[in-house]
Amino acid sequence: MKKLEKMNEKERKAALIKAATDLQKVCGFEPAIITKGKSVEELEAILQEAKEEVTPDDKLSKMTKDVLAQLPEVKKEEVPAKEEKKGKKKKGQKVKEEKKETKVKATSKKEKAPKKDENEELKQEIADAKKMKPLKKIVKANDLFKSIRPKLSGYSSVKSLQKVLLKVLDGSLVIKDTKASKDKKDKPAYVGISKKDQVKFFNPLIKSGKHDQKTLMEKGTDEFGDTAKKSIADFLSYSKNPKYKKFDKVVVVDKKGKLRFEK
Repeated sequence: MKKLEKMNEKERKAALIKAATDLQKVCGFEPAIITKGKSVEELEAILQEAKEEVTPDDKLSKMTKDVLAQLPEVKKEEVPAKEEKKGKKKKGQKVKEEKKETKVKATSKKEKAPKKDENEELKQEIADAKKMKPLKKIVKANDLFKSIRPKLSGYSSVKSLQKVLLKVLDGSLVIKDTKASKDKKDKPAYVGISKKDQVKFFNPLIKSGKHDQKTLMEKGTDEFGDTAKKSIADFLSYSKNPKYKKFDKVVVVDKKGKLRFEK
């Protein structure tokens, strides 16, 4: 190939365009190198900048390598296409940057966990409470327990209130507010317990055949809270009726008053 400095302007421009095309094909710059409408000086500046991104692994043609080797040094201040070429990157570089962005997004997602952390702290605070006063303070300070506030007097022990609050946080209990009675006395809120939770809890107890209705009620309120008494009573009552099929087998009461499954 004739040296660039010995070519006329037309030959020089053609050689620069050919080298730029080869560079784009091999290196895959993004945004792509634009040669249309560029002067010889602009093409030389573009190739000089692109040359910095070329690695030994890039399989360029001999002509392209010769052109790049013969490019005149251009000071950055004199580069007319500086702004246009700013930020050109090879495809490999773009993939790396996309991975970095993905990591940043993943980090952002991790940072979106304050609600989860707040619940964990709240659960610990509830579990650590030894008296009713701090528990009532928690109920009044958090809107998650808004429906429980008017019915706090219905909870007779720290343990029962703790269990209800923790299950509300877990979403396993849904508390429905009841309307105030005519004499305006507070009544415990009705706690609806899912069939799945009750079956899981009572199944082994009834299967053992060692407990009567009263004992099962006590164990149930210890587990689900005092305000779940009605729900538990209904569940145990319906379990004796074959129409409702609370368990795989109907529950019966033996001669000793113990609840067990029908054989």
